[in-house]
Amino acid sequence: MKTWISKHLPREQLQKLDFMVGEFSSWHTLWPAPDRPAVQYRSVLNASREGCDRFLRTEQFSDVPGIGLVSSTWLYTYDPKSDVYRAYGFSSAYEDAVQFEGTWDGDALVMLSSPVNGYCGLQRYRHTITPRGDSSWDFLEERWDLAGFILHASGTYIECPIAG
Repeated sequence: MKTWISKHLPREQLQKLDFMVGEFSSWHTLWPAPDRPAVQYRSVLNASREGCDRFLRTEQFSDVPGIGLVSSTWLYTYDPKSDVYRAYGFSSAYEDAVQFEGTWDGDALVMLSSPVNGYCGLQRYRHTITPRGDSSWDFLEERWDLAGFILHASGTYIECPIAG
């Protein structure tokens, strides 16, 4: 779709997110709380460009032991005025919409959330997304604690197209 906005997009910055486009599967490990053991679960994710190429849209689904079904929808984009990437998301794990912003730190996109109500109470999260160059990428989620950011969830998404 060609629109006015498609002629004025920060294409170079938006193309840096292309490693996430596709259908992926991952085994994740979640450390839900210091007094609870880590759990492993399967996560699947489908990411595509919106029609105007302004946003990368992801749909993610998981069945997390001790928490239940978790689904989320995210839109990733780049804000040239602030020179940051932004992500806006809705997840069944959070009461409110979530907003992240961040930049590339070397080979990794590092995104910090605004405070959000979730199953752990009011929290902030840091996501580190690292392309591996072989149709896969690493995802690391850290949760803010009084001691700083602590490990919360991690996994490697591997491309696995769904047969149609």
